[in-house]
Amino acid sequence: MMQDQDLDRLLARAAAAPPPASPALLDRVLNDALAEQGRRLDKARKAGRKPQRQRLGVAGGLDRLAEAFGGGPMLAGVLAAACAGLAIGFLEPGTLDLLVGGGGDLADLFPEIDFPMMEG
Repeated sequence: MMQDQDLDRLLARAAAAPPPASPALLDRVLNDALAEQGRRLDKARKAGRKPQRQRLGVAGGLDRLAEAFGGGPMLAGVLAAACAGLAIGFLEPGTLDLLVGGGGDLADLFPEIDFPMMEG
């Protein structure tokens, strides 16, 4: 039966010498990429749009980021979820209670419930 050390040695040996990609595979990948670029350019021309030049700087970076997430609304949703996750993970309950208004424990909605629970 194979032990953990044997598996570690086997995986280390496999990671030390990764198999090289064959030139035929690299040629096929490059040809597929070039064909896809041509299809997208033809599709844009048929739609009557000129290929857009990429903007540089911060605006261009935001454009590419929004495009990677599927558009502006998707990026806004991801950022909102990230902010909520950061707030939930970072804020301790006391701070969170202060931010959301708190005060829920100040109201005694059932004052008579203490009577049956008294010891004595």
